[in-house]
Amino acid sequence: MKKFLPAVAIALLAILAWRALDFGHAADLTMNWNGEEVDGPLGWLLGLLFAGGGVLFAFAALALAALFLGLLWAGIGVLLLAGMALFGLLLAALLAPVMLPLLIPLAILLVIAGRARRKPRSKS
Repeated sequence: MKKFLPAVAIALLAILAWRALDFGHAADLTMNWNGEEVDGPLGWLLGLLFAGGGVLFAFAALALAALFLGLLWAGIGVLLLAGMALFGLLLAALLAPVMLPLLIPLAILLVIAGRARRKPRSKS
């Protein structure tokens, strides 16, 4: 299998090169340029050139669109993160008076637990 795949790839590339350079079939291709019909190898060459240029233009347009969308979504993500942080601060500020009766006993318990964990200092 390891020797079969390179042989198939080489065979396919040879067939592609044969079809690309076979001017017998290329003579059948025609292209219209300003109302004049250009055929033969020149028409084939111009058609290939313009089709390749269109593909390169489409690739550049897609790359720029991807870059734009990446920057757009990154900016929206930063705005969403900032909005969620502000919402959290607002929620904490609104809930602070309600939570204060629950937080005072919790703070007392934490102080007691902290004193119990502290090692007794030995006098030397």
